[in-house]
Amino acid sequence: MKRLFLALLALIGVGLTTAAPAQAQSSNLAVSFCNYSGYDAFTAVIYQRSGQWHSQGWWRINNGACEYVADTDNLVFYAFAEQVDDQNATWGGSNQHCVTNPGPYHDYIPSSGETCRTDQRLVGFQEIEADNFGTFTWNLRP
Repeated sequence: MKRLFLALLALIGVGLTTAAPAQAQSSNLAVSFCNYSGYDAFTAVIYQRSGQWHSQGWWRINNGACEYVADTDNLVFYAFAEQVDDQNATWGGSNQHCVTNPGPYHDYIPSSGETCRTDQRLVGFQEIEADNFGTFTWNLRP
């Protein structure tokens, strides 16, 4: 009986030492925008990386095209788009942030809040929260 117990213990020990290591969970969200609006659009994104908020734009995304825009380590990001040649035709929300015109631009958002510079204007970004890390695509629709 003692031999059987030692054999089982050895077998369990071997099983524990040869088990594959657990894969680390990725904490990265790759954000892309796709444009199915019927119009070409300029897009901007606000995202967080390593505790710092970034505001970046403009990507011109032609109708029917998709574009990778950012990597973030946060499931929450903000998106804004406007129709090329018509700044009044927009996709966004109620979260007001400054964007730089003309672009391209890449600004850091201070933790104390922001005041638009003379080369910036205030637009409404949509807050988006992904369900999990990996990839997320924001689709522009009419």
